[in-house]
Amino acid sequence: MKHEATKILRVGCILLGIFLFCASAFLPLPVRAQNTTTVTIGSNPWGVAVTPNGAYVYVTGGAHGDTVSKISTATNKVKATITVGSSPSSVAITPNGEYAYVSNFVSGTVSVINTATNKVKATITVGNQPSAVAVTPNGEYAYVANYGAITVSVINTATNAVMTTINAGDQPSGVAITPNGEYAYVANYYGLVAVINTSTNTVIANITAGNGPEGVAITPNGEYVYVTNSNGASGTVSVISTATNTVTATITVGFAPSDVAIAPNGTYAYVTNGGGTTVSVINTESNTVTENITVGYGPSGAAFTPNGKYAYVTNYYGTVSEINTATNTVVTASPSSAVPKFTVQLLIITIVVLVIISLSAVIASKKRMRKNQLDQHS
Repeated sequence: MKHEATKILRVGCILLGIFLFCASAFLPLPVRAQNTTTVTIGSNPWGVAVTPNGAYVYVTGGAHGDTVSKISTATNKVKATITVGSSPSSVAITPNGEYAYVSNFVSGTVSVINTATNKVKATITVGNQPSAVAVTPNGEYAYVANYGAITVSVINTATNAVMTTINAGDQPSGVAITPNGEYAYVANYYGLVAVINTSTNTVIANITAGNGPEGVAITPNGEYVYVTNSNGASGTVSVISTATNTVTATITVGFAPSDVAIAPNGTYAYVTNGGGTTVSVINTESNTVTENITVGYGPSGAAFTPNGKYAYVTNYYGTVSEINTATNTVVTASPSSAVPKFTVQLLIITIVVLVIISLSAVIASKKRMRKNQLDQHS
């Protein structure tokens, strides 16, 4: 009888092996899950920033025009939607990753988001139509360009209060701070870029750029400032030397460039061409456009992940595109590495049935052996 039970167990194992072999033909290969091509946000997303640890992306704008979306870079899914002021336009995250500062264009305020709780900690009144915000490298101050007030508001991040207001030119639209924190460069829509000494909070220079300066970004070594010029028949980017505060190059990009972001290694700049569907890639050594990447319509904001492997671009009609910077292509979806639910269920049922059959065979075998022994004694 022992041999009978053993045979049953062997048959069960063979059946289980056949099942697993057949099921494996329908299971996807174990691949690293890739991010989807685009993330749906809502209407008119604009500003974008990535947390210092690269785990989340914050995007201003949304379905109701008063929200900030928090996206997980691991899944490219919206993890939280945070209500702020009206028409949020720009977002900057503190170096320690604890807070996000959001400029609300219509409200005339800046919302301070606690990134751990995704709650608004403070709302700060600044100038009229704040369009852009940048945080100093030491995290102590936030500079806000007030488009409708010809000023820049300086916020003390310890108290979340405006400590001073600087007259910075006509319709300030963009702002960026040098890596050493000593200067802030402010793009004024009517042609000038103001240079602010952050120690004295005074304008020390005005640089003539192109037509309609809007977005500003500074290379990681602090040597050059890239400014998008959004008006004119052909959009351009002005390159400013911080040593001389003069324009050293002018680069033709796409139509109506709105924002610019520079890779963490400083080798290239991404320019969003708001009047079309492309992002221009600039080689910062040669200051030439090497290629154009097709994204959604009306790309506005751009930001790199800290490792430089990906860039996130907001598109006017409610999406965010993720770009693989190694290939300069929008990331596509890969097959899921998860096992189909029905296959798992069938596998579990099969195993349970085989175990029950095997145990039943063993119990029956023991009963027969016991009966035979009793019959022999009798």
